[in-house]
Amino acid sequence: MGMRHRVKKWIVGIPLVCLGLHGTGEKALAQTPICCQGVTFFNGFNNPAGLAIQYGLGLIYVGDRANHQVQVLNMQGMSVTAFSASPPMDSVDVSVDTAGNIFVADYNGGLIREFNSSYNEIPVLFTGGPPSLPRGLWVDGPPATESLYISYQDSSVIRFDRGSTVFSAAVTYPGLTGVPDQLVKQGNYLYVADTTSNQIAKFDVSGGAPVTVYSITGPYGIRTDLAGNFFVVGGNVVFRYGDLAAAPVTDCLIPNFPWSAVVNPAGEVFVSEYDGTGVTVIQSCVTEPSLTPTPTFTPTPTPTSTPPASVGQFFLYPSPATGTTATAAYYMAQPGQMELRVWNEKAEIVTRVTDSKPAGSQVTPFSIAGFGSGIYFYSLTLTYSSGAVEKFGPKKFAILH
Repeated sequence: MGMRHRVKKWIVGIPLVCLGLHGTGEKALAQTPICCQGVTFFNGFNNPAGLAIQYGLGLIYVGDRANHQVQVLNMQGMSVTAFSASPPMDSVDVSVDTAGNIFVADYNGGLIREFNSSYNEIPVLFTGGPPSLPRGLWVDGPPATESLYISYQDSSVIRFDRGSTVFSAAVTYPGLTGVPDQLVKQGNYLYVADTTSNQIAKFDVSGGAPVTVYSITGPYGIRTDLAGNFFVVGGNVVFRYGDLAAAPVTDCLIPNFPWSAVVNPAGEVFVSEYDGTGVTVIQSCVTEPSLTPTPTFTPTPTPTSTPPASVGQFFLYPSPATGTTATAAYYMAQPGQMELRVWNEKAEIVTRVTDSKPAGSQVTPFSIAGFGSGIYFYSLTLTYSSGAVEKFGPKKFAILH
């Protein structure tokens, strides 16, 4: 393929390794750790690389390189669809604009390819054509006037601005000595993972040499979350920085050559593992600004054939479950949020359900459409508005179709 990158295998309930940030285990324990416990979604990935997230549409995009496609996930990590193109594309990186158009850096094809929100390809024209072998890609601005920031194998980084029908080279960012990969724009600055030079280079978007560089070993991926934290992937570690000039706030060791990371509104960090076959989700690592500041309570139907859950109880019904819907019954000691997780016998998470509820006996229906017959496992976490947390499970239930 001409480039090396990363991915991982998944196990429920087995913590990954948190690293000490200041050289001692005691100091690492004293700080708030990134939640290194994770699960991995397989979804048939083969060398997953660059990730992108579109908060408005609630979608995550995975550059599935060796399958020559982009996989689309929802914010819970479940597969939505996948799309490809002809000739086959080497989808090393992905970025999305505000309208939901998807841009793909096709490394071996030497192309930037655009797809609309229905996943139909739109021809992308460049005046003079960009250099070959693009490695990293970031889209900025509204579709009519957006800019593409692209890094290339030859150490160049170029900004292309959209005109009426074509993108034209507008700004170059010189001074890189290594091979750059992912990049991200935040405010008036562009941050580039200069992988083989072991640094993140910070540029003013207007151009010129780097304003400053930050020493980080072998960074491949760089993305930001809703709160403005930087997530840098390099050396089998995912780092979270509040400020790249300071020490990382947290770090988490992930095997199988992790490549890129994005963060959903729940604060869960999705990490592609290039030398594996999945995308690992590190659970609830950060607190993100709310996209829906006023939560609404869902109606609570009264169970008819099954008694409501009492204090300390939690179960699914019917059992065995049939049809397309099952229901979780549980008791909320206080108002708050429930989270139900269901996984199959291979320890693959098949669904996650969240629901805000008042105090008392509650039920939450959820879809089991598409689930095969077999034994499944489930657990429940209740997070109350007071900050208290209750956890239940895991338990088993059956589905029969």
